Amino acid sequence: MHASQENPLAYKLNNIKGVSAKNIEALSHTGLNTVFDLLLRVPKRVVEEEESPGLCYLEAGRTYVIKVLVHAVKISGSAFKKRLEAVVCDETGRISVIFFGPAVNYAQQILKLGTEITLIGETKDFMGRLHMIHPKIRTNHQDIQALNQANYSQIAGINPRIFKKIIEKALELLAPHELEHLPENFLAEYKLKALKHALLAIHKPDKKDAPVWDNRAHDPQFSRLAFEELLSFYLRLYLERKKDKKLKAHRLTPKDAQVLAHNTLPFTLTHAQERVVNEIITDMSYEKPMTRLLQGDVGSGKTAVSALIALHALEAGLQVAVMAPTEILAEQLFEVYNNFIGQRFNLAFLSSATKNKTRKEITEKLAQGKINLVIGTHALLSDDIVFKNLGLSIIDEQHRFGVKQRAQLLNTCEMRQGFSPHLLVMSATPIPRSLALTLYGDLDLSVIDERPPGRKAILTKILSGVPLTNLERLGERIISSKQKAFVIFPLVEESEHLDLEDATKAYNLLKKLFGDSQCLLLHGRMKAEEKQAIMERFRTQDCAFLVSTTVVEVGVDIPHATCMVIVNPERFGLAQLHQLRGRVGRSDLQSFCFLLSDIKNKFGTAYKRLSALCNSQDGFKLAQVDLDIRGPGELLGVRQAGLPNFLIFNHSDFAHLVEPAKNYAKKLASEDLSPRLGHLFIGKQAYFS
Repeated sequence: MHASQENPLAYKLNNIKGVSAKNIEALSHTGLNTVFDLLLRVPKRVVEEEESPGLCYLEAGRTYVIKVLVHAVKISGSAFKKRLEAVVCDETGRISVIFFGPAVNYAQQILKLGTEITLIGETKDFMGRLHMIHPKIRTNHQDIQALNQANYSQIAGINPRIFKKIIEKALELLAPHELEHLPENFLAEYKLKALKHALLAIHKPDKKDAPVWDNRAHDPQFSRLAFEELLSFYLRLYLERKKDKKLKAHRLTPKDAQVLAHNTLPFTLTHAQERVVNEIITDMSYEKPMTRLLQGDVGSGKTAVSALIALHALEAGLQVAVMAPTEILAEQLFEVYNNFIGQRFNLAFLSSATKNKTRKEITEKLAQGKINLVIGTHALLSDDIVFKNLGLSIIDEQHRFGVKQRAQLLNTCEMRQGFSPHLLVMSATPIPRSLALTLYGDLDLSVIDERPPGRKAILTKILSGVPLTNLERLGERIISSKQKAFVIFPLVEESEHLDLEDATKAYNLLKKLFGDSQCLLLHGRMKAEEKQAIMERFRTQDCAFLVSTTVVEVGVDIPHATCMVIVNPERFGLAQLHQLRGRVGRSDLQSFCFLLSDIKNKFGTAYKRLSALCNSQDGFKLAQVDLDIRGPGELLGVRQAGLPNFLIFNHSDFAHLVEPAKNYAKKLASEDLSPRLGHLFIGKQAYFS
């Protein structure tokens, strides 16, 4: 879509008069390519300037505009150590003004004895005396008045004063244009200001209607810009979907979840599982390809649901591809699927470790349609994978992917007969609804919000003190009670940079105390075959301890393991701790989770997170706490990929705007877009690359 001449927000930056090519290049490196992008780069803070009531009434820590006479000037030092101190006064008192280094030469030319000047700056207190450091100096007093001054973050390659001038010129472009495209009743319902008003109020704050920088969530100007940014994001998502409307999928005849589960699952579906299966089956009954996210808390039964959906596609004569992020999880999925449907259909496993001869056989059989379902890792994205009749792709725990990366499996497996496969993405990380709708904005959402009956709550406790000492005491209890325990560490080997207990040291300690046969060590540096062999030994043999890193965070299912010990838990995110805890409590036996921490500050953020884990079993509530504390990037481990590149919007302040923005974007995408909306889909978002 091209920028419209009627919409200045959609203009490229070279339309702003006087902006050099060098500055445009510097702005582009920061992701600012249009006037809309530029004006979303809001000030980091606004300094409120006050007219001085007289020098004797000034208070430390406030910014003033003061008219004074220069009473005395003293210069000391040389070169970069040069220092100028001037004493200025009015009828009520006096104050010191100080300049350092290169600024001294500039100040020296203006600060002449007896000269009347205006100073603008913040007052500071030093040993009971007020002073200003590097205030702005003005000699033309007529045009100077107290203002709210916007201060912007530094952009590499651009002088801050020049950036402010570019912003001012961009705002001038808006003057003759009516930018508003939202109805008045919509603005009132969600407490949003008109777009032009919001931009002017934030970049050129007025004392009467200044934005509230410290409480953006309740400020109508910031809320409007956050909404506009969300609207832009969703509109582009739906326009991407619109391009794919010509794609057709196989229409599957609807079938009831209970009918599918009969003679397939060795247990009864929960009400939530049944509801979600029926939602997905209904979605697959249309000609349009399904794109759906399946969310569920630890142990809620997502894998069983996905197996039934796969069965539904297989019974319709279609092939199914299932992709998992790690070899351990892919192997586990293969085992589960094989137990459920392996007797009725041909299944295959494919990973980067698959030998060439076996791989060739699998790829040939997939192309011939002799393999009905393949489960694997990223190896499924290879160019040599061709399906005869792929009808469904399932991607498990792939929140690290952006829109186009997730689509790679579909593109790789594109149907030669003109059909596109249905897509089901599963997330084992509980994600708050607002974040899920943003992170997976191109997907419809199904949530399993119920755990299987009979599962007991996992008792979670913080053990303070030296971690390895506590581990030794716990180990004795675990051995005497004949339980199986995971022992999780942040590190494999000792690090010079982090003072943390390491897995190797603990493994050696436990072996020394309880014997070689009672301990196993697992970490990500091992080869796939070695990892699988260790997991199998822990599952089937009389072995008490599996010492591991977070390689067991998702997908590991050892029903007889009843104890999770996490060393230095403060180094993990709350959602990650909940995932690790979910490796136990998978049977009717009572399970325990011990957090071995030497945190001394019991009022800090880290201890609050651990306490939240002890007090709740609900992964979605814990994820919301983690989101509020750490932000979405750290919660999901996707600071570099997968998350939209928002400048204003954040989930802590503006989560309430997600659904209205998504719904309004859907409405706009179904209509012919007015030229006044050009800014909404011109701009750079990392999510789309």
